[in-house]
Amino acid sequence: MTDTAAQAALHAAAEAQAGDVTLTGVTKRYGDAVAVDGLDLHIAQGEFLSLLGPSGCGKTTTLRMIAGFEEPDAGDIRISGASVVGVPPHRRHVNTVFQQYALFPHLTVAENVAFGLRRTRVPRSEIGDRVVEALDMVRMRSFADRRPTALSGGQQQRIALARALVNRPSVLLLDEPLSALDRQLREEMQVELKLLQARLGTTFVFVTHDQGEALSMSDRIAVMRAGRIEQLADADTVYGSPASAYVAGFIGRQNFFAGTASGALVEADGVTLRGTADLVAGTQVRAAIRPEAVTLAAGEDAGENRIIGRLVGISHLGESMQFIVESGRHSIVVLTPRPTAPRVEPGEAVTLSWSPADVAVFPDETVAAPAEEPSA
Repeated sequence: MTDTAAQAALHAAAEAQAGDVTLTGVTKRYGDAVAVDGLDLHIAQGEFLSLLGPSGCGKTTTLRMIAGFEEPDAGDIRISGASVVGVPPHRRHVNTVFQQYALFPHLTVAENVAFGLRRTRVPRSEIGDRVVEALDMVRMRSFADRRPTALSGGQQQRIALARALVNRPSVLLLDEPLSALDRQLREEMQVELKLLQARLGTTFVFVTHDQGEALSMSDRIAVMRAGRIEQLADADTVYGSPASAYVAGFIGRQNFFAGTASGALVEADGVTLRGTADLVAGTQVRAAIRPEAVTLAAGEDAGENRIIGRLVGISHLGESMQFIVESGRHSIVVLTPRPTAPRVEPGEAVTLSWSPADVAVFPDETVAAPAEEPSA
């Protein structure tokens, strides 16, 4: 079988079996702690959805319940329309790729990939072709006879993916599978994983605490907080139009100003910001401006949506420059593309400005501490 034919065969098989996932009112408790709280979520067939949030927000527990490693205390979970509550993991048509690759060191790469097929008693005549197909998809066929200990971390992760994909699951669950890799390899694997999912058409549910991973790979992102979904949307919406201060602060960086609103103005400890929202006078709010939305110029130039401050720090971030400016009690971060970065030195007086359209305003709130969840 040629490489092209193998890829086409595996794609067709995965696309035919890709499933959707529906969680309705799902709750999971650990003693008095509620890890997942009445969760409603639909993941479409063939979608790449990321569960994103800090440790303890419920994302791993949610994934484990879909996989069957945990059972909900309330609610229903359906895969391809059928309820799987009470169904053991090996009888659910899903596979999970964990942070730890869990490859068998005494088996070759091909034997590791074939392991699940042999356990489910796939005919021996079919196993060889399916292993080759899976290794072709992750570009690892030439490593079939090697032991996992002879592979790099990225290569081992590809084998773990092949081992999961060879079973042709309706849904592939990925629990922070890239977190053990170094930054460069992690970024390369993000691209490869998204391309692989696009070729296969398999439903991917990806758990991560890394916003960059979620933004770069996902069709939609479910930002989780204290066992619930705070916002569910595509990457552009989650980043550009966060539903709450919690989401705004977790996705990307923000300059926050706590203050009192009146119409389109926010008074925040000596700083006046003009946004686009019309707010009731006296409302306590948090205004947010992303660092890349702020323009920095040398000198002092007072005016609307301008802050005069003193430059206290400069950092080189490769393709961009980061400036730290102090103004009154505020420390403001500015990100500027390197080619357009102004020539300024620490200690100089500078003016920061932005558009009202870049000012997001949210009700002031206190973020509750999330319940602890077990590691996967």
